[in-house]
Amino acid sequence: MPQKQLAIELWIDIIETIYYDTHGAVDYATLSSCSRVCSSWTEPSQKLLFRSIDLTQDDSRRYRRLMAQIKSFPTRGKNLGSYIRVLEVSVGVISSPQWGIPQYEFAQLILFCPQLYHLTLWSALHKFDKDTMTVLQVATVGNGVQLRALNLAKCGRQSPILYQLISVWPGIQFLRIGGRICASPPSQPSSIKLHGLVLSFGEQLPSNMLDWLLSNSERSLHVLELWDEPGPRMRNLLSKHGGHLRVLRMPCFNKVAVEIMDLCPKLAELALVIFHSTALMRLRHLPSSIEHFAVRNMAKRSLHRPVINVINTLPNLRVVTCDQDSRQQADFSALQKACEIRSLDLRTDHKYLWLVGSSVISMI
Repeated sequence: MPQKQLAIELWIDIIETIYYDTHGAVDYATLSSCSRVCSSWTEPSQKLLFRSIDLTQDDSRRYRRLMAQIKSFPTRGKNLGSYIRVLEVSVGVISSPQWGIPQYEFAQLILFCPQLYHLTLWSALHKFDKDTMTVLQVATVGNGVQLRALNLAKCGRQSPILYQLISVWPGIQFLRIGGRICASPPSQPSSIKLHGLVLSFGEQLPSNMLDWLLSNSERSLHVLELWDEPGPRMRNLLSKHGGHLRVLRMPCFNKVAVEIMDLCPKLAELALVIFHSTALMRLRHLPSSIEHFAVRNMAKRSLHRPVINVINTLPNLRVVTCDQDSRQQADFSALQKACEIRSLDLRTDHKYLWLVGSSVISMI
């Protein structure tokens, strides 16, 4: 009697479930093993193997190995390059091979990634030269590369690379700026409509730069993440864009942080990093629309009682998230009971509260 075999669609579902290991990292070793089991497993395994590529360590060697794989066979190369959705790369000057790959190699790589969605760039350049910009334009117009998420992790303070990349990919919807950029924006108006913005040093970015970046985003900006202490510059930004904001993640330890929440009446998610136990006590009249309330406790004492006081004021709340260490505190059971009474989903997460790409609980 012939043995019944699972349909390949079911095997694909199984392979996708092992994409991450128990620590939340991509399980490349298991995926690589799956790709060699049989021919029907090769393509679905390779799609996951090449989905996210990191070239920030041992850049030149990894780049050469990747390009050799992509170019190994014309048809196979096309497939492998098209599997790359997320790319992290360091780009440096040719005279410093220990820092990244040369800019022309970066541009050549983009040519082979027609489905690229998210680019994280560490740049040691001042700007891209004319030839590189031409190749990037060809990748966009000729090969259909339509970048939607850009994480500019590092670049020079006076570098215009951010504006160069926006000119190539005006369809960028999610942007993270990891440095303290001071370069003046172009004279022509910005054409991007951002849905999400992450700022590591928001208060240190020029006002004209922020105004330029968000000039077309008054109704489209839904997610804002701040990694430094909010001040007058962020308060001014939210006076213009807070009305449509759905997700706000930020440190909460000063008066401005409390004030700017009043500028965001439609929040569905509020995530706070607390450095002082009194910070939560300042919170009054949070938007009733909040469905997900998250707290990262950096204070030495328990915050569960203040958290309970806050969540009891939110009628539409569905999810409460705390950091993993909260479970070790003596009064965690009180928070559990408060959530059980209201049938709230209480979650604890070992990760930092706002990772790029982290999910938003409610629909935006």
